[in-house]
Amino acid sequence: TPLDNARYRNDVVVVQLLEEAIAATPEGKARAKDEELLKAAENGDRSGVLRALQEGARINGGPTLQRWNTALPRALVRATQAHIDVAALLLERGADVNATRRISKRGPFSTALHEASSRGDVDIVKLLLQQPGIDLEAKYDGKTPLDNARLFDGKTPLDNARYRNDVVVVQLLEEAIAATPEGKARAKDEELLKAAENGDRSGVLRALQEGARINGGPTLQRWNTALPRALVRATQAHIDVAALLLERGADVNATRRISKRGPFSTALHEASSRGDVDIVKLLLQQPGIDLEAKYDGKTPLD
Repeated sequence: TPLDNARYRNDVVVVQLLEEAIAATPEGKARAKDEELLKAAENGDRSGVLRALQEGARINGGPTLQRWNTALPRALVRATQAHIDVAALLLERGADVNATRRISKRGPFSTALHEASSRGDVDIVKLLLQQPGIDLEAKYDGKTPLDNARLFDGKTPLDNARYRNDVVVVQLLEEAIAATPEGKARAKDEELLKAAENGDRSGVLRALQEGARINGGPTLQRWNTALPRALVRATQAHIDVAALLLERGADVNATRRISKRGPFSTALHEASSRGDVDIVKLLLQQPGIDLEAKYDGKTPLD
């Protein structure tokens, strides 16, 4: 903007003239009230927040040049009781629970739930999870709030104790996700995955009858479908389960990652590399099998 240009040149006189001109416009006056609201929220000042709202501050507006565009993220940068009370007031008055902000000038946008979960602020997480419309699957830098919480979840009991706040947050988020329609669907998907991995034909049938998604699977699961799970072993029970899954519509070219950040491989890649003849025969009978799929630059024949 012209004001940006003047600031870049460090032209103090022109900056002052432009700021005064902007401040005199209706939008400039509205921004001044928005700024009062932002400052009061950041300070955990309930009376200041109420005063700014009464004088016309926009609860989901905010100055266009402000990196944190709404009051809710400002209120929740700290977990004091005063700040939580202000956040509760803002939510009660219509603040967007999924409002985002940038941690850095050009970085990705995060929600308050992302930040609270990564810090282990249990009281803030509880407050946000009570709000209708909270987005549990929002992504910040490719991660959901649950991913953020898990990043700090230790592996041993001692680690867990050290990061006990994050363990609590993980539990809160998992319970909230489990109560959603998608969470309930994931639970059925998980039953299917476990039954497939165990070569349990009756368990697979039961999970499918109860709504498990044969080509779905939980989004946080590294192995996303039942077919790769069934074919990690070459017992007759596992081959029978794989045949059942294929008969019911499982994607024969479904892929999985062997390691967390490694390339994706198909069941045919793995069976051919292990020399599992019966599995290879089963897969080659399927229409649409991709013989040229690449795993780490190699085809199943390679």
